Amino acid sequence: MSLCSSSVFNFYRPGYVAPGSTTAAQRLVAPELQITHETSAAAWVNFMRDNIAQGVGASNGTVNGVALNRRDIRPDFSAELALAHDAAALVERVAGRLTYTAGAALKAEIATAVGSIAIPALNTAGSNQAAIDTARRNRVNAAILLVLASPEFQVQQ
Repeated sequence: MSLCSSSVFNFYRPGYVAPGSTTAAQRLVAPELQITHETSAAAWVNFMRDNIAQGVGASNGTVNGVALNRRDIRPDFSAELALAHDAAALVERVAGRLTYTAGAALKAEIATAVGSIAIPALNTAGSNQAAIDTARRNRVNAAILLVLASPEFQVQQ
């Protein structure tokens, strides 16, 4: 077998039926599902969890005399961080940008999970601002990851 395939479809059996699936019950084939399994689905979520939190790529070097140990491409979540206090609004923004078909039930479920991440109140000395910032970022990370892990994101219709 050559790795210089004339088509991506050469890598899939054209008659593949995913066992125990709705597709199989309807007597349909789904060749692309031949390379999708529990491990690849879990790997996708783990990969995205890391990239959401840390960014993508690697940059371990010195720039203008400053030693760097961070990712090359880091997201700007400033708009999402501004909504972190309102889980429903945060999820609405994220789902609206990453999916087209996210329904109210999915968004409500994700908002409930995101809202369960407590954001502490600022104490009188203001000494817990770092904890507040961390909690807000954790909410943003959770909202994005849960939308990315949803079937509505995984299967674009």
